[in-house]
Amino acid sequence: MVAGRHNVIALNTPQGSLFLKMGGVTRYPRLQAIVRQSNTLQTVNAQEFNTVEKYITGTYDLEVLTVPRLYFKGITMKQNQTTTIEIPNPGLVQLSLSKDISGAIFQKVEGRMEWVMDIPGNVPKQLFNMQPGDYTIIYRMAGETRTLYSKNKTFKVNSGTTTQVSL
Repeated sequence: MVAGRHNVIALNTPQGSLFLKMGGVTRYPRLQAIVRQSNTLQTVNAQEFNTVEKYITGTYDLEVLTVPRLYFKGITMKQNQTTTIEIPNPGLVQLSLSKDISGAIFQKVEGRMEWVMDIPGNVPKQLFNMQPGDYTIIYRMAGETRTLYSKNKTFKVNSGTTTQVSL
């Protein structure tokens, strides 16, 4: 380093690009994905969808902040190449409650139920952006503690459509 001069330091930094894509019109205002180096929890970047950003070559894991979350593991960035990750457009779920409830939404994944979200049980009309898939709501009336009174309702979410669910 020389004082008073513009110093140029050359580094070997091979880069590739990541394009996060979601086609069509979406209801997500600013959907982002958390980009992490593979097999670590350290965040490299929070990249918005329908943008391209450069990364040092290597392997990365992505967590897309949708409902339910989407995970992409082992995404390889190669020098001077663009890696594209595309996700489907969400559907809109319109949930109508006739009484206060306690419940949650689960998604059917490979034959088992995975928790997606708890339902705010005292709001009569609710809207959720959700990824396409098969879901089940398991609920019971507020104040009820016995599983005997639990009920469930299945529904399917498709891209770009509204699904109405009444409980």
